[in-house]
Amino acid sequence: MPALDFDLLLSSLGGVENFSNPKREHQRLKIVIVDVKKINANTLKTLGIPAFLKGRELTLLIKHHTSHVLSYLSERQKEGL
Repeated sequence: MPALDFDLLLSSLGGVENFSNPKREHQRLKIVIVDVKKINANTLKTLGIPAFLKGRELTLLIKHHTSHVLSYLSERQKEGL
């Protein structure tokens, strides 16, 4: 299993200013998106992360280390504010 590139994931989400309120539900992360047009679906596919958008809520299926990804995104968001 290759390591997940957290910086590339963050970039594919449009950066720290483009999402809020990341939450974990088992192997899924639910994130509220500010500007849906900034999401790079191709990069998410390259990373092997299935993503589902409903309104402005993006659900990411993170198969491994979901809590680490959530911690990373939350920390980057705190640093960006």
